[in-house]
Amino acid sequence: MVRYKGITLSSNDSVPSPRTEPYQLSDPLASFFDLNVYGQRNVLFFNKAFIDDNGNDTQHYTFRLNNHFQGVVRHMDGQHFIFSGSNTFDDTACLFVFKLNSYLANAANDEFRQKFIRSNTIIPNDDEHMDNVEFIYNFPGPYWHAGGISLLGDILVCPLENKDLHKRSKICFINFRNPSRPKLYKTEIYRDYAAGCASMTKLKNKHFLLAVWTEDNGHKLDFYLSNSKNLSNGFSSEITVPFEDFKNRHDNIKPRFQCIQMIQNNDGSKIYIIGTDKGRVPKHDGSYSFPNRRFIMYIDLDHATKRTNDPILITPEVTIFPHWEIPNGGESYNFNAVGGFYAHDNQLYMYGGSTFRVQTKSNIRITEFAPSLKPTPKCDLLEDAIVELYTENEFKGRCLVLQIDRVRSIPDFRKIKGVKKKHFDDCIKSVRFKIPQGVIYRLFEDRYYNEGDDTRNFLDLQGSGRLEQIPKLSDRNSPGLKLKKSFRNKISSAQLVI
Repeated sequence: MVRYKGITLSSNDSVPSPRTEPYQLSDPLASFFDLNVYGQRNVLFFNKAFIDDNGNDTQHYTFRLNNHFQGVVRHMDGQHFIFSGSNTFDDTACLFVFKLNSYLANAANDEFRQKFIRSNTIIPNDDEHMDNVEFIYNFPGPYWHAGGISLLGDILVCPLENKDLHKRSKICFINFRNPSRPKLYKTEIYRDYAAGCASMTKLKNKHFLLAVWTEDNGHKLDFYLSNSKNLSNGFSSEITVPFEDFKNRHDNIKPRFQCIQMIQNNDGSKIYIIGTDKGRVPKHDGSYSFPNRRFIMYIDLDHATKRTNDPILITPEVTIFPHWEIPNGGESYNFNAVGGFYAHDNQLYMYGGSTFRVQTKSNIRITEFAPSLKPTPKCDLLEDAIVELYTENEFKGRCLVLQIDRVRSIPDFRKIKGVKKKHFDDCIKSVRFKIPQGVIYRLFEDRYYNEGDDTRNFLDLQGSGRLEQIPKLSDRNSPGLKLKKSFRNKISSAQLVI
């Protein structure tokens, strides 16, 4: 059994070289705005990792301000998720590595390993033993606060802080090609200011560009360029771009990033930084609201930075786009702490997690925000068929996404938990779906497929291969059945019919 605090990271191990491919998307802006803001809830388990030899809970990573989870990334293999943790009580920052298996249950083929995970409350399959912590690593030294982390290929970028030290923060790099044997790089960047979150990308000239967000002595991005094409040769001195110099900024919407991730377009000619935060927005009555938000920024680099021979870092130009707010996640996610991004096969995914561990059940929650259904391409295969169920009209509210080839039946919607830990029974108001021609997915009024009573209502989602939408279920009834009524707030079970 894996026990907290696990294994201390080392620079001495001999491990395979990391892959360093940056996240690339054909249109990063479109991918960013295509993300469904209504996420899918998952629960990951620690399985007594916090129980000591005397059977007592360690109390760590529960409800203590300086003892919390901060960042999350998804490994290139698709199955491993890595959380950063900050722990002032032991003067130790940690990384928690979870392996997920339940999302692959009933998968048509192995390609789903690196795609969406949806929700493990739909396909439980004993998820307490399938989706749990596999490794725990702690950083050596007195830097106890691990900030927002990110990945460049297999290289995990992690900022560490300790406000009591002369050098308040440092940036560490870990080769995570093998999650069971990560290697800590000897290359480190020591900083006079705090470092909230950091991300790195690889330029077309094979040099590495690092960005660090801090709010210490002003909101700003600090940039670094590697001295060579080898990460081990270190970085140039930092160049700072304060928020006041961001183009298109809104001074009343100052970001407080907890996570950032650098991404590129397909040919690497355009670089963006995406990030999450929880804002502090003044209201008319003098109080504040605290919305979860996501941002995207375009980073325009000087030719001298991009050139092949002897590049030098010139101050980048940062343009920030209007932010998008994300609905409150309750205990399912909180962008004031855990956030992260992942890209695969030209698809962008966003993740949010809970700040603390649920002590009574020893778990942590993570929510996946995946791309919404699009009109193209046409759906011809059952394994690609998707149904989106929403708790509000016009495709708003909490959302349940079903890949119906794998979720062929749901006998009781009360047992399916979504964001904020609320079930989906008798609360569906709108539907979007894309199902192959001739296939039907049936939504039933009562649990267990109307329990054999054919006078009960059901609604057939009939596949055409195209994107179909029902913005208001109150507009649909059941012609031909004994009881004719709308389907608003009436769905309690579902089943693939053909």
